[in-house]
Amino acid sequence: MHDQQQKTYTLNPLGLVQRGHISYLVATVADYTDILLFALHRFADLQLSASKAKIPADFVLADYVTQGAMQFGSGKPIILEARVAPYLSRILTEAPIAADMTLTLMPDGWYQLTATVFDGWQLQWWILSHSRAIEVLAPAELRQEIIEKLTEAAGLYSKS
Repeated sequence: MHDQQQKTYTLNPLGLVQRGHISYLVATVADYTDILLFALHRFADLQLSASKAKIPADFVLADYVTQGAMQFGSGKPIILEARVAPYLSRILTEAPIAADMTLTLMPDGWYQLTATVFDGWQLQWWILSHSRAIEVLAPAELRQEIIEKLTEAAGLYSKS
């Protein structure tokens, strides 16, 4: 359960990023150096400070995003291989999930998807949200995790 108490922070803004329909402020808090994400829709009030923002000397927003920060995952890249339905291939063509993503038409009319992505809950959430249009082929560990989650979900609907 999330803490519903409003809090006041002095933020050092480092950039704005968007993930799906949610915009985030990338920032540090006060004198701390940990880089955190703050969902903009959760802000109740903003006040401009006369203090100069404290920006880490080596921080580059593009590097932060490229290293997987917005994937909310482990930051470990994996090569995702999957079969995807034609409609999902059209979505992926318009909004690729990786710079190296490829889609290859297969004899059954579906597409072979290959892409280097960051492993984590966000990837699994995306796969599960398209469960009728994607079959994970590799890596084997990810395939097994998806199988287990789908089996457990289907069990909730089975008749006794």
